[in-house]
Amino acid sequence: KNSRWIKPLIICVLYSACLELLQKFSPGRSIDIYDFFANVMGAIFGVIVFYIFNKNNLVISKLIL
Repeated sequence: KNSRWIKPLIICVLYSACLELLQKFSPGRSIDIYDFFANVMGAIFGVIVFYIFNKNNLVISKLIL
């Protein structure tokens, strides 16, 4: 049951780490640990919101209408 939210979170964290590492090779960009933490916090928030919506069977179209 925990893997339902752990797997997407791990994927988001790894993706964020890769983006930060790739910035080292971009001119004018640098690795910023605070940016990485902000990305991780956004991933955690996104996973929580997704599962709250999914658990309560909420659909975006119901919220808009």
